[in-house]
Amino acid sequence: MTPFERAQAAAWNELSRQGVQTPVDPESINGALDMRAIVHAILTAIHEPSQEMAEAGAEVIRAVSADEIADAYQSDAANTWRLMVDILLERG
Repeated sequence: MTPFERAQAAAWNELSRQGVQTPVDPESINGALDMRAIVHAILTAIHEPSQEMAEAGAEVIRAVSADEIADAYQSDAANTWRLMVDILLERG
């Protein structure tokens, strides 16, 4: 399963847990809801990292490239996040 497919399955499972939807196999979705579109919308909504996420990612980037300024680390971390979400959206 791809991360996108895992997100779809998790969304179905959460709907089931809340009693909104009976348990279903994501492979045999009846079309009542387009979970792929829902997950796509969620990933699109989180495409931009928060400041805290960029700062946390900067710590990782800083360890790899210690000669940049702080803003550059945050920018690199934010760009890494965006690229990762873009791959999720592109490849599903």
